Amino acid sequence: MIQPFSFGLKTYRSYFQQATTKLEFSPGGVTALVGANNSGKSCLIRSIYELRSYIGQIGNAGFMQINVSGLSYVSPDAETSPMLTGVMDPLDLVPESLMSKEKEIEFEIETKNWILNFSLLGDRLSIMRQLVKIKNSQALDISNIAAEAREIGALLMSSLFIGPYRNISNQAGQGGTSHYDLVVGESFVSNWRELKSGPSRMSKIAVLSTQQAIADLLGYRSLEISASADSKTLSLVFDGKREFSLGDVGSGIAQLIFSIVTAATRAPQLILIDEPELHLHPTMQARFVEALHRHAKYATVFATHSLGLARQTADTILVVSQNRTTGKSSTTPFESAKNSAQLLGELSYSQFSAIGGKFLLLVEGATEVRTFRVLLRKLEIETDVMIVPLGGSALINASRREEMTEFQRIGAEVFVLFDSERNCANEPLTSERNGFQKICAELFGAEKVFLTSRKATENYLPESAIKVCKGEKYRALSHYEKLDAADPAWAKNDNWKIADSMSFEEIRNTDLGEFLLKLQKRVKESKQNAAL
Repeated sequence: MIQPFSFGLKTYRSYFQQATTKLEFSPGGVTALVGANNSGKSCLIRSIYELRSYIGQIGNAGFMQINVSGLSYVSPDAETSPMLTGVMDPLDLVPESLMSKEKEIEFEIETKNWILNFSLLGDRLSIMRQLVKIKNSQALDISNIAAEAREIGALLMSSLFIGPYRNISNQAGQGGTSHYDLVVGESFVSNWRELKSGPSRMSKIAVLSTQQAIADLLGYRSLEISASADSKTLSLVFDGKREFSLGDVGSGIAQLIFSIVTAATRAPQLILIDEPELHLHPTMQARFVEALHRHAKYATVFATHSLGLARQTADTILVVSQNRTTGKSSTTPFESAKNSAQLLGELSYSQFSAIGGKFLLLVEGATEVRTFRVLLRKLEIETDVMIVPLGGSALINASRREEMTEFQRIGAEVFVLFDSERNCANEPLTSERNGFQKICAELFGAEKVFLTSRKATENYLPESAIKVCKGEKYRALSHYEKLDAADPAWAKNDNWKIADSMSFEEIRNTDLGEFLLKLQKRVKESKQNAAL
């Protein structure tokens, strides 16, 4: 598995001769880019699509013919013709301030040991140059660096870019239309027919699993997708009786189908999505990102205007902003909101409440959000409960009374779930967790606050589901075993996938299962009272 690395732009479109704007990638991670219009967030992820062919040249054979200067390695200049994806004129990518000067595009790849700067130079951007700077003096083997660079380049090339789905009609008669990496229109229909009825058994299995995944996402028991008789559109049959054409279901559902089918059949290393919230109901947006991320072998990144969506789905949030004076864009980590009223404003709670949500479940971090969303789906209350991350274990302490008090003012019933982090059955809680538990019990009621008896959420995951998801060499954790201590250990980011592979019955009789059933009972009581 490739270790974490960053991809950054220095001079490209709206990015101009500045400190490199970096996008971090880590195995299994979901990263959200949040920012205003024209801040540069879409440009950052789209550049990986547009520069795909050049990224494939990272660490290539010519790179081995190096000029050495201290801890820097410079490749000889290589002449090439423009190899940009989806760009008619390569000069469209040059910042306006460089149009009358020497043309240049620069991007960087950085690991813990080295930084590789890739430049395109000349009037038609026909000269390639690679420069490596060593960060760790023990990592001086250029052949190893070149091999690592090629691996990262191959990973970035194996990306699926899903652009903003604004202007693509889902009606019949589009012919062979493509929308960035998505094939749409009649070409998509032909591809689907081949997948479903062709000779490949693996393709047929992928079709069945994809149909069920989309049905689950849309809230149906089953979905049958078939090419229409004239091969111009798709026929969708929900629960074996409700039939629609693709044009009947709206552009949001068409986007969802095109995207998930493409991700499932291509199984890319990276999934890059621009504005996944477009045309989708608020209750479906996070599930759409989750459904796509399931098919990313390495990581998922999405750009969004919705901080609420980012807080619900991402492990890492980067705020992309543009300096109005200099015009330069930059990314900075999003710091957790300091008061809960602000946090709920960011999460658009009022909008959520208006569509029926009256319950909040507070959990530690983003990985728990996805895991418990899956478990609540199994209890059929996912759309009734907004799951809010508290920002990690560092923020679970006795000094958060003022912030937690804000949750009382929004009119929702609040449930709190967090890990005990005990190393054995009789170990007392840390003072931070003990104090936090007392605050929550006073504010929301002791019966609505759950502290795991086991060490953490992953200690409840059953071995059968772990093996289905991760493989036979993996096993369940003992009740107080730290995940990192297992051999082999899975990434905490995979907890939700394991949870999705299990049945709720496997945790029903645990203290965690009993707490979630208590939440389910309260949600159902609320619905029954509202119906009276």
